[in-house]
Amino acid sequence: MSGSLSLRGGVMRVSRPPSPLARDSTRRNGEDEEQINIYSLPTAMEAEEKMNRFFSNSGLLFPYVHEETFRKTYTEMRQNSFIKIRRSWLGLFNMVLAIATTVSGDWSTERRLEISDVYYQRAVGLCDKQIRQGTVNLENVQYLLLMGLYLQGTQKSIQAWTIHELAVGAALQLGLHSREASEGFATLEREIRKRAWYGVVVLDRTMSMTFGRPAAIPDDYINMDLPVDYDELIPSTRPTDPKIQGSVGFFNATIKLYKIMWNVIDQCYGKNIGYDGPVSIFDIFTRVFQMEKHLMEWQRTLPNNIRLIKSQHIPFVNENNGHLLERFSVVLTLRYHNLRILLHRPILTKFLELSGQTVYDDQEFELLQGSGCNSVEICVQSSMEIIAIVNQVVVSPRMRESILGAWWFTLYYTFNAALVIFASLFICHVSPILGSHAPNIPLLRGKESLQTAVEALRLLDKGNKMVEKCGSYLDNVVIMLDKLTSTMRQPGTSVTNLANNHIADQPISSVGDIHIPAAMNQLNQSPLGMDFGELMVDGDFEFLMRFAQPNGG
Repeated sequence: MSGSLSLRGGVMRVSRPPSPLARDSTRRNGEDEEQINIYSLPTAMEAEEKMNRFFSNSGLLFPYVHEETFRKTYTEMRQNSFIKIRRSWLGLFNMVLAIATTVSGDWSTERRLEISDVYYQRAVGLCDKQIRQGTVNLENVQYLLLMGLYLQGTQKSIQAWTIHELAVGAALQLGLHSREASEGFATLEREIRKRAWYGVVVLDRTMSMTFGRPAAIPDDYINMDLPVDYDELIPSTRPTDPKIQGSVGFFNATIKLYKIMWNVIDQCYGKNIGYDGPVSIFDIFTRVFQMEKHLMEWQRTLPNNIRLIKSQHIPFVNENNGHLLERFSVVLTLRYHNLRILLHRPILTKFLELSGQTVYDDQEFELLQGSGCNSVEICVQSSMEIIAIVNQVVVSPRMRESILGAWWFTLYYTFNAALVIFASLFICHVSPILGSHAPNIPLLRGKESLQTAVEALRLLDKGNKMVEKCGSYLDNVVIMLDKLTSTMRQPGTSVTNLANNHIADQPISSVGDIHIPAAMNQLNQSPLGMDFGELMVDGDFEFLMRFAQPNGG
């Protein structure tokens, strides 16, 4: 090993090897196994570039690593030739480098994954044993938060849930959730602890939503004051930085929005545990209406500098200001519309269930006809707006990198929105269940939005296999929708006998080998459907591509 190391109580001495990507290769059991040199450090120039990228990008959207403290520690350690580096800090440092690499537009997708994985493997080698033994500190929690974020954009996404469980356990062990436990710390440290706790909470809500699992942190555990600007705690002679102020406002708006998400999952999805018995459509409408009021209040109280934005305003943002505040507005807008879809999706699911039934409750059906159409229209409106916003941004390479968050969040929002539009068009133009009472969703406009989603994904992250798979799936969705709508215009065709009919001289099995209403109902495997979201579970495409590819292939 080219670097020297000594470790006592989580503190180590390490000298920087010549290459930041140095690896040692060995051969075990007849297989090639690359071993990452976990003690390698990047050059000063490379480290500065990646820290700058992180704190001007992901570090603003997820502000639980204090930039000034982090950079001060790095400078001190470099000046001391990296003697006595805290193992936990070095693990956090490597995760900062990994995240910065994943959002860089300087390399191809394959190269980004290759480089970022080296930093990730180093971080794991440095901190994994310490954390699993229960010896944790604040830097470990920050490290786990960044690791959970990183894993969402890799083929290791299923591991994110395990990492999140470790983050929750470490946060509770350190008392980050408790005002009393933080009283003995200095003012700045208390604020950093608070932000880390809310980072864990936001990740918990995201995990619950995307995996369709119960949240790990009950809502009544969350009673800390919201984060504040560091300058409010420690007076500074420096001029106020708009991006820092915007970052705090954005983070607080996300915390409040995700509290509503908790309530939506609690009230409309039975905490992702399920209900003891069937829930009436009357109860669903009551809960949806209550949550809509919360969303309206949330939107009303947003700071003026990060208000929600409409897709038609995207081309007119000022390209000279770095898109700092516009970025917060765009990401918040995408999150808002995504949550609104989540809220109204149970009504959409009810329509899909009825599409495959011949016997149903007349009162529930009348209520769906009267009020449910509004929920379907809201789902479509929010979905079309997500797709339009993403498309407006990705057509500009400069805006694509500076405005959108991590590519995997954008992929999820776009893909999920397209699925909702497809399901809604199915209800309105394929299923005869509503007849003349169907929501007013023009078929042509819906198809155009689906095609826009396909085109936006092509520009989102070229060469990214996950994005390409989603785009390919949506291509098949558009083809299937064309076939279904053209077939339903033929005399004597109905949804219940569709499986026995032919579409464009091919049996329905050629677009999935499954009955269409059954396929649509499977969209409700989790609140956002198929556990396909910000966390790309490895087995998801087995279902998706079986539905989309000819002969289940």
